This record gives sequence, C-alpha cells and structure tokens, in this order.
Amino acid sequence: MSQTLKRKPRRCSYCRSTDHDRRTCAELREHSTKFAKMNSKFIQLVATDIHERGIAVGALVEYIQASQGKEEVSALGFITEFEWDALFFRKPGKRWIKVHILGQPKIETGSYGRAWHVGFAYGLPSPPPVWKVRLANHELKREWCSERKVFRYVPELKKITEAEYSELTRSRIGGYWRLASPVYTPISRLLHGYDVPTVFEGWQNVRDYFKTLSAVGGQRECRATNVEEWT
Repeated sequence: MSQTLKRKPRRCSYCRSTDHDRRTCAELREHSTKFAKMNSKFIQLVATDIHERGIAVGALVEYIQASQGKEEVSALGFITEFEWDALFFRKPGKRWIKVHILGQPKIETGSYGRAWHVGFAYGLPSPPPVWKVRLANHELKREWCSERKVFRYVPELKKITEAEYSELTRSRIGGYWRLASPVYTPISRLLHGYDVPTVFEGWQNVRDYFKTLSAVGGQRECRATNVEEWT
C-alpha cells in the first residue's frame, strides 16, 4: 500500500515566502527598484562627466603606461561608440567605450582596455583596430559607514588623484586611458541610437544582477546604496 507523500510548499526563491513566487515578490521588486534608481543616478553622473570633458565620438584618447621607469603613450585611438546599456554602478569595471586604435599599440597588458577581437586573445599577429575601454574615474565614490559597517556610495564619481594615476601607470598590469583631444557635443548626441528615457531609467543589468541574489543578499546590497540620501 503506497503511502501518500506530502508535497513541500512552493517557496519564493528570493524571500522564501510560501504565498507567492519570485516573479511577484514585493521585496525583490522593492530592492531592484532601489538599484535601478541608483543606477539611473550613476548613468546621469557619467553622462554629465563625458559631456563636460568633451569625451565624444571622434575624441582622441591615449593609453599611458610606464616603460623603463618613464611614462609613455603606448596606444592612441579615437572614440567610435558608447555602449550605454553596459553601464551598471555595481560592476563599474565593464569596458563600454569603443575605440579605434591607430597604428600598432604597445600595451603589454592593460587593466583599462581590452581587445575587441577574439583572435587577438590567441596571439594572432595583427592586433585588432578596435578596443573596448573604460575611464578610471567612471565609478561611484564610496566611503566607510561605521554605523552600517558597509562601504556606501556617495553622490559623485570617483576622484582619481595624480598619485593614483601614477600608481596605475607604475602597475605591472597596466596603466590608464585619458582624453588627449576633446570633442564637445550635446548629451542627446552622446546617446545617439539609444532611447534616452530608457537609458536614464537605469534598469539595464539590474534584473540580471538580482538573479543571483536572495533577499538577504539584496538587503545587504541595498544598505550600501543609500539612494534616499541622494535625493
């Protein structure tokens, strides 16, 4: 005689509640909305920064790297495209600016640039003409909050001092990209090809990021965003 087994109640994979699923979880919606607001503010800061500094399509950029104790320009190129949908404040290391490299780059290895061609990674003789790069200051500044015991974000981009630039240059693993010749253009043109309101809503990459989190992780992450202090 077979024994009837009790089925375990289905639980939300985010908050573990039994009265809903992850798709309708109010706590997940609250946390991810908070992240989208912070990401929106981050994107606005980056857009303002590149607009004011003349970082636009056609602007000349250079890679600074130490060689035999001296700083030198080891790559030169011009900006061809911005990938706005790659911007996410929680993962600021993404390379999102496409640069057409002029001539033969002499970068041994770079923490702020990456070849935009599969063959280059396998040591093919001709380096690709296009790289994806990021600029060193395009991440949010953080400060230690002793009360919350977390690093929290403050409403400005990271400040890169001359000493920090020198440290990047001396690093064994690379240098940094900087603007060599600006091109000034309106923000609307900087976002050419993108739906501007959608970009500034900040939802890009947020949902994917929360796929790997539980409610405990989401709460921890949200403590660091302090988005209310930005308004």
